[in-house]
Amino acid sequence: MATDEDLIKLIKEGSKDEKDRAFAVLYEKYKNFVYDFGRTMGIPRDLCSDFLQNVFLKVFEKIYKFKDDKEFFPWLFSLVRNECINFIKKNKKRIRSYSQHEELESISKEPEDEDAILIEEIRKFLNQLPYEEKEAIFLRYYQDFDAKEIAKILNVSERKVYILIERGIEKIRKHLGLT
Repeated sequence: MATDEDLIKLIKEGSKDEKDRAFAVLYEKYKNFVYDFGRTMGIPRDLCSDFLQNVFLKVFEKIYKFKDDKEFFPWLFSLVRNECINFIKKNKKRIRSYSQHEELESISKEPEDEDAILIEEIRKFLNQLPYEEKEAIFLRYYQDFDAKEIAKILNVSERKVYILIERGIEKIRKHLGLT
């Protein structure tokens, strides 16, 4: 399997077919990450495909400016984060409307098993956490990055990563009545 760097090189320097194939591979590799990030940050399921499209359009537009001596994932994460913030700002009313609709849908559904209910409760509460705490928790528990990797991605110290995660987890525990 080609590395991100190989794919980027093909996108920048390859033939049209090579560019298209390389971009398609990059899309397949990261689409779930982008979707999950959007959901975790509060974008409703019905709007996540729009968010995903916006992100990869930006990647396509900006990939030629990507510096080859840098790592791709931190660059991508920064782009995804910025696009997420912009998307949420631009679509506040739609997001609020969809979120209310999702909430009503979940109330009208049959009760699920306790684990599914707890996971959904945590996901909803994550939206109330400060943005940095959400990001750190997402990267740690949804993407399985360690503190050192998260620090590099978020451009903060490892100590700050531990603090962000600890604060977020403490708030979740408190919300769930576990402290």
